[in-house]
Amino acid sequence: MRAASGDAVESPGRVEERMRALAGAARRLVVDARSVAAQEESAATTRLSAAQRAQVVGAALLAQQEADALVAQLAPRLAEHAASLAPGAAGFEPGDDQWRRGGLAGGPQWAGFVRVGALAGTQVPVVLPLLDTAGWCVLPSAAVPDDSLADDVSAVTNAAGTDAAGDGVAAGAVGTPDDLVERLGQDRSVCLTVVQQAVLRAVAASEPFGVQVETFDPQVTGVMGVLGAVTSRFGQVVSRPVHDAQGLRRVLAGLGEASSMRAHRMAQAGLNRFEELQATSRSSDAHRVLVVLDYPRGVDQAAQIDLVRLVQTGRERGISLLVTFDPTAQAAPGVDPNDLLDLLSTVLAGDDGLWAEHLPDVVVLPDAPVSETGAVCRDIVERTSKAELPRSSSPRPCPRATNGGHQSSRVTAWKRRSVSPTPTLPLSDSGRGTRRCRTCWSPAPSGRASPTSC
Repeated sequence: MRAASGDAVESPGRVEERMRALAGAARRLVVDARSVAAQEESAATTRLSAAQRAQVVGAALLAQQEADALVAQLAPRLAEHAASLAPGAAGFEPGDDQWRRGGLAGGPQWAGFVRVGALAGTQVPVVLPLLDTAGWCVLPSAAVPDDSLADDVSAVTNAAGTDAAGDGVAAGAVGTPDDLVERLGQDRSVCLTVVQQAVLRAVAASEPFGVQVETFDPQVTGVMGVLGAVTSRFGQVVSRPVHDAQGLRRVLAGLGEASSMRAHRMAQAGLNRFEELQATSRSSDAHRVLVVLDYPRGVDQAAQIDLVRLVQTGRERGISLLVTFDPTAQAAPGVDPNDLLDLLSTVLAGDDGLWAEHLPDVVVLPDAPVSETGAVCRDIVERTSKAELPRSSSPRPCPRATNGGHQSSRVTAWKRRSVSPTPTLPLSDSGRGTRRCRTCWSPAPSGRASPTSC
């Protein structure tokens, strides 16, 4: 077909085909343009992310350098402060020659803080309060899902398998990967070492009879054997470990009686803290430490009640607990581990470091065990042998029985002040009236008017 002017006119089908071709080319152009734009945007984002990462890394390095410089500047002051909190053996480095030379006591009757390690990446010592608190619960770090102390201890026991009713902790080996079981075993060894070294330092740094340690070891680990020489000579300082429920009941009964007596004496004197009782009392009461290993193994409901009661009042009455928690243990019926662990300060320990509730966000490298344990035990035994036994609140013994038969000036002065002597007692093996001392029942010196005292 041709137009009037003579030009050829395309058919409608041809025009439609060419329009479709142009539309397809336009669509491909739009797709290509979008693809190029996305690539350019991705490249720009990558360059920006790299720049931001470099900026963040640079800022982190700068902050780390500033922190290192600050730590280096404050290290002497921090070390001096740590030494004042943990004097003597409580704060010595594991390789210090002082362990062999003796003189481990730090001065006070007992050391409230003990060293546990050094700040990661530095030589700054880290000390934690022990005898001034209700105690520690030392947990394997592998049992904590997020390695955070922000969550309370119940997260640990729940992760280990505590049911909603709190009736027990399921065995972690059931349905647990082998590598986790191995990590729990390794961390358990670290936890036992942390407790062992804390007890060693506390006993070595304290004055004779200033600290008394008792241990419940249901798995018979023998970790307290490091102080075996002290136990052999002075069992009242470091008692032999008990391993069964009967032994634990006996230990808890003794601690409960001591706690009750201290509460009675403090109430009578109007005191609130154990330190005040020590400062005002003539008797030198020891700070009592109970070590419970692999809790809740071997702990029944009755023992659980006694443990919780001790912890609730332990800080005010001079009784502290050191507990290692075993997440693979099955708790006895009626025993909820959280009831005890929530009352103690949390310490996480593992091969990769140590974290303490007292120092949040601080990574500590645990100390190696003290190698000079023989010298430490000899020093403790020697100092204890030379010391007098603590005075008790029992009646004062007769002066004649303790002074070689000679009358003390204090008793003589008391006799001079006495205005109403007690009549003599007509008792003797020979049937004659013989005056006797009412304290030791020995014959009173001739001419004395009162038999009530020598």
